[in-house]
Amino acid sequence: MLTQKDLFAKALMVEKPWYIHEIQFDQQAGKLEIWIDFERGSTFYYEDEELDITGHFKAYDTTEKTWRHLNFFQYQCYLHAWIPRVDLGDGKVRQVHAPWEGHTAGFTLLFEALILELVKVMPVHQVSQVMKTYDKKLWDMIKAYTEKARAEEDFSEVRVVGVDETAARRGHDYVTLFVDLEKKRTIFVTDGRDQSVVGEFVGDLIEHKFGFPKDEITNYKNSLVQRGSVKEMKDEILRVVRNPIRKLGINDRLLAPAIYAEKYGFSNENIIKSIVNVLKYQNPEDAEAIKMHQIIKGKGIAYFFEEIIGIKTDTKLINKIIETKRE
Repeated sequence: MLTQKDLFAKALMVEKPWYIHEIQFDQQAGKLEIWIDFERGSTFYYEDEELDITGHFKAYDTTEKTWRHLNFFQYQCYLHAWIPRVDLGDGKVRQVHAPWEGHTAGFTLLFEALILELVKVMPVHQVSQVMKTYDKKLWDMIKAYTEKARAEEDFSEVRVVGVDETAARRGHDYVTLFVDLEKKRTIFVTDGRDQSVVGEFVGDLIEHKFGFPKDEITNYKNSLVQRGSVKEMKDEILRVVRNPIRKLGINDRLLAPAIYAEKYGFSNENIIKSIVNVLKYQNPEDAEAIKMHQIIKGKGIAYFFEEIIGIKTDTKLINKIIETKRE
């Protein structure tokens, strides 16, 4: 015959080595509190990707934690448990994750799931009042889930982007939204409406589309800004245009974006003009420039691109380049 503890264990999906230790119901306080414990001598699964450690470990010590759970009818419900820390060796002690534990400190997964459903149709402050919790805590939870979801977003097929701005109050607190127009979904939102928001979006898109870590993008952008702000640091034109064959490489700064734009139907007119300018570049002290002009003069642009650069010449892009150079 099921006991009260067995019934709550099934309802909460508490399984071995965990078990319901104690249940207290205070009708006057409007609260149901449940204590969960684990069987002595139990082992717990723990995985640490950074340390490349995976396995089952015995408890080293414990820490008491409390979570807000789904209401028991009209009564607030709280789970309490002593959560073990495990010894991974070499003095590394880590706390395990309880099966019911949410992504936000103090909430269970099921409570978070309910909140996420409610905030879809209600203001966050109103939800906090209904659930009798702090709205800041709800915002922290929403932010955690948003960051987790966005980290798994795939923007590899994003081709056409729309941008718009809106304000929470007339003339104040502007936010800018970037939308995938083909799939009709918002893919980026940020504060403000000046030109800096475009840079933020581009960095985020590069991170999701090509897999570059956000910190690397930020560091690279900051280094460019820093270099550009040093007056003593000169960037001669010859340094920018030298070695034209390398700069016209199929995976380099000009042909790569031109090919990408051609593939997805974007305008590449200005990139093509830059490619043509490189083809016109002459410098008697640049060996690559001399070689490039000798090949083009002797065998033509088509030969240069197919045999030297490695791109098929029967493409719309190469035809555009040849036509632009003739103008």
